[in-house]
Amino acid sequence: MRKGETHDVVVYGGTAGGAITAIAAAKEGLSVVLLEPGQHIGGMVSGGLGRTDYGNKAVIGGMSLEFFRRVGKHYGEDVSWFFEPHVAEQVFRDWLAEAGVKVVFGQRVDAVDKKGTRLTALITQDGAEYRGRIFVDASYEGDLLPHAGISYTWGREAQSVYDETLAGRIERSPKHQFPGPVDPYNADGTLLPLIYWGPAGEAGQGDRKVQAYNFRLCLTDREDLRVLPSQPANYDRNRYLRLLGGLKAGKATVASPAVFNMVRLPNGKFDANQGYSWQGSDWVGANYAYPEADPATRRRIAQAHLEYVQGLLYFAQNDPDVPEAVQQDMRRYGLAGDEFVDHGHWPTQLYVREARRMIGASVLTEHDVRTNRHKPDGIAVGSYTIDCHGVGVRPHPVMGFTSEGGIGVPTRPYEIPYGVLCPPEHPNLLVPVCCSATHVAYGSLRMEPVYMMLGQAAANALHLAAGAGCGVREVPLDRLRGLLLEQQAILEAPYYPEVSITAPTGPVPAGEALALEAVSVGERTRLKDYWWELSGDGGVDATGPRVTWTFAKDGVYTVWLVARDETGQWTGFARAEVTVGAGGPRELLLDNEDRSQVRVSGPWLTSRARPLYHGDYYNHNVDDRTGRTAWRFVPKIPSAGRYRVWLGTVPDGNRASNVPVTITHADGESKLTADLRPERGPFSYLDLGAYRFEAGSVGSVLLQSEGIDGYLVVDSLRLVPER
Repeated sequence: MRKGETHDVVVYGGTAGGAITAIAAAKEGLSVVLLEPGQHIGGMVSGGLGRTDYGNKAVIGGMSLEFFRRVGKHYGEDVSWFFEPHVAEQVFRDWLAEAGVKVVFGQRVDAVDKKGTRLTALITQDGAEYRGRIFVDASYEGDLLPHAGISYTWGREAQSVYDETLAGRIERSPKHQFPGPVDPYNADGTLLPLIYWGPAGEAGQGDRKVQAYNFRLCLTDREDLRVLPSQPANYDRNRYLRLLGGLKAGKATVASPAVFNMVRLPNGKFDANQGYSWQGSDWVGANYAYPEADPATRRRIAQAHLEYVQGLLYFAQNDPDVPEAVQQDMRRYGLAGDEFVDHGHWPTQLYVREARRMIGASVLTEHDVRTNRHKPDGIAVGSYTIDCHGVGVRPHPVMGFTSEGGIGVPTRPYEIPYGVLCPPEHPNLLVPVCCSATHVAYGSLRMEPVYMMLGQAAANALHLAAGAGCGVREVPLDRLRGLLLEQQAILEAPYYPEVSITAPTGPVPAGEALALEAVSVGERTRLKDYWWELSGDGGVDATGPRVTWTFAKDGVYTVWLVARDETGQWTGFARAEVTVGAGGPRELLLDNEDRSQVRVSGPWLTSRARPLYHGDYYNHNVDDRTGRTAWRFVPKIPSAGRYRVWLGTVPDGNRASNVPVTITHADGESKLTADLRPERGPFSYLDLGAYRFEAGSVGSVLLQSEGIDGYLVVDSLRLVPER
């Protein structure tokens, strides 16, 4: 006979999202039990992720924001986004007790009971039975999904499945990439450890690989609190030879970010995450089996990851071949002696960045987080960069080895539809953590503040379902959204104006005036000011919503438009091609996102801090002035000819005024110095001169960073044919 108990709501998984779900449901008068397989509450929020990945703070609301306010109260602040792990866990424990939630530790799901499609009970490995009216899977692994027979996936969808540009295998990742070239071979000609050889697969191809996991360490440089680690079990220095080669080749002198990326927390502590380095705390490629593994295998994988990061810290502090400056700097840090006291001061929560993902009533895709951002059934707002850590490490003919699979593409805030929480097959289960999203979209959604907001939405939905006696998919959305708004949740993403161009679709005779019109896309505010660039010279040729223009010669011309609304917000650039007479060579645009025509070295970050850039974002080189970072545009020239080269840089006062530029063209090389600071009007392009290029990918424009006096910022490159 099983020992059993009955509750209105059974929440599985003591993550931050699970805790908020349980608290919010209890506040609505429901009896709630929260089951956690481990011995701690809060998941990664209390497990080492003390530097919150918040994205746009303005769209974090409701109980998610209340958590950060409760943490802030501990520190005497209004809101604290950076905090110590033990403080986060205590806030969750106090809040759960205050709400009257029963928390049971050491409860891992083993099976479920069902009546038709309805779940009736969750049975744990120790034989306990938890019966409920409604169930919530808030685990990082989505372990209720297979037990309940719910459709799910894991790994990377192919580009063709949802027509996502970032999906599937990525040829060479621009994000989470290694800083510079390093020899990938041992003296005997074999590959260094943790570099994987084998069939690469096609770009855009789907697979069952997942982005890297790690443990987020809590370190300190306080001598009264610091615990220096000893050599760990199963230590093997050869695991870290990639890092060693990089430290030497890159002439590194400091531990952060060369080993860990360390962000300061209160009371002299640091959140130590994957560094911007040749090898860091992410163990790329060691977790492919984890999403579908049994509990024993998962424990082995987690323990191996812990030993890996323990060895990394010990190696950086003690190996005699590590550069002395890095070693001395790393020795300043040790484990925080008042954190994770039941586990030798090492975290217990493996950072499972993604595992299973439900295939729900709605599937959030790249399109939803980048362009189709507004939803009638939105129940939360996400805003973080599409952030996928490395998926594989492979040999590379130039870099030595390269990271495959990393994505770092900024998003604007986007609304998350209720359907991502709802399995189509079950009327009484909601899934706020392993919810319904593609690999690409989940890269943005997977942040802890969002899990908490989705948990609050799930709790309100199950409250309405329990009260009405209906399935979770039949919950009235207007009432759900109304309850969330009453609880200070944020449901609407900010509006950003957009503009497009209406232009003639067929050839126009040379010398004949043509009409061009600006069209507001999804207008919520009135567009007020318009600037047109029509002659290919980077200047403003006309203003106003409707213009006429005459092209004197045959050719294919690109017209550009940017606008600003009555609130002062800029649109992005709009472009349209116009064929005049018999046509001819067309203008080429190389965006920073088009990695087929871009080669980069060193770490680059993305930004939207300034307006007037092409596409979704521009890049900057983290203020590197050592030459470690470089950016090369390699245009695919369809027809030989003379082109004027324009560099898009997004000017500002902190940009470099002396960027070395090398242009390789049909007549040799031309070297010049570019000043990225001066404002040049709304189109922001810098004239690099006119050059003759052969057809194909034999020319290039190289931007370097050695000796520069500010940020190297890159947005795009235009090649305008001279007529």
